[in-house]
Amino acid sequence: MPAGQFYKWLIILITMCIGLSCLTYFIPLLSPHISFSMMMIVLFTGLSVAVYYAGNYLARSKNKYLYNNLIVINLISKILLSFVAIIIYVKLKNPTNDWYLLAFVLIYLLFTSFEVYFMTVQAKAKK
Repeated sequence: MPAGQFYKWLIILITMCIGLSCLTYFIPLLSPHISFSMMMIVLFTGLSVAVYYAGNYLARSKNKYLYNNLIVINLISKILLSFVAIIIYVKLKNPTNDWYLLAFVLIYLLFTSFEVYFMTVQAKAKK
């Protein structure tokens, strides 16, 4: 996948996530957690960009298993970073409810779907 196409889809995804996060402002149970949603968007954006560039490099490798390793590393990294981000948010903000997890799950699923899409295209590309 060319970088221009990747960034176009990434910007669309970020816009969707920010739009969803802004809509939560009007839901009293979710509105206190907008900062957490924005933090997760930034975190997952950084991870997606890193995985894209690592994937471009590894897709050209003669060792076909390196790209599979990237998929596993991405999965584990995303889960660990998510847990760390949630723990930090809970420790720093001491949220009054657990509804921040709803926004988190939506953002997580959107970014994971995007990564599956671009990594699939990347893996099939003949470089």
